[in-house]
Amino acid sequence: MLNLAEQVPGKRLRLHYLDGLRGIAALYVVFSHVWEMQPTELPSLWMSLSKIFQYGSFSVSVFIVLSGYCLMLPVSRSQAGSLSIKFSDFIQRRARRILPPYYAALVLSIAVGLLLTLLVRLQLFPWDEQLWGHFSRNFSLFDVALHLFVVHNLTLGDGLYHINGPMWSVATEWQIYFLFPLLLLPLWRRWGLFFVVVAAFAIGLTPHYLLHGLFDLACPWYLGLFACGMAAAEIGFSQKKHFLRLRNSFPWGASAAIIAFLPWLPPKWD
Repeated sequence: MLNLAEQVPGKRLRLHYLDGLRGIAALYVVFSHVWEMQPTELPSLWMSLSKIFQYGSFSVSVFIVLSGYCLMLPVSRSQAGSLSIKFSDFIQRRARRILPPYYAALVLSIAVGLLLTLLVRLQLFPWDEQLWGHFSRNFSLFDVALHLFVVHNLTLGDGLYHINGPMWSVATEWQIYFLFPLLLLPLWRRWGLFFVVVAAFAIGLTPHYLLHGLFDLACPWYLGLFACGMAAAEIGFSQKKHFLRLRNSFPWGASAAIIAFLPWLPPKWD
């Protein structure tokens, strides 16, 4: 991977393993939501084994890191250290990639919600709020408008889960797309990579501490994870001398193995 980046820095780079990582993360999210809805009277062995799917939020974090990684790749490999296209063109490309499937899912979710409302009122379908906690059949035109403008993740209370709860992550990623060229890249060019990561986490965590967790459901600290993806791309593909030394001297493989093993260690309680 690194040799490829060094040999053909001017060519468009396609890293196929990133598609595999996205696929694995997407499947895990699906299994995680299925795990949340499974009945509790299943065999105890299955209930114990299936707990591996309880960390669905981690997969969303993987998507955010990969987004930062992929969007930073052309910047890290360029001589100018900036986007090769205008801001408007960048947003248009992101919109073409993320908004069509998002709006298709939104239309389908609204249709399902209306159909379920009809079936429940006709007493043809039993509705269980506990079972369908991430999907709401009761939503307003205001909820629809918030989803159309992709800002529903910033609503108060449980409004984030109206229509289709998992869509909050799409809104959070969409908003990060704007912050990447307008905020993160200027900070990176001015103060460097370490400052960007620290600043991104500080900005993302500010609503939690100053607004008493007002937007916690939207996970604004994902901005910091996005910056971590940017850092990975810069370390892996930048041709700057200090990054070349870091890339060639640090034991990345062993470190990755240790970090991947740490979450499986049993917690120690006082």
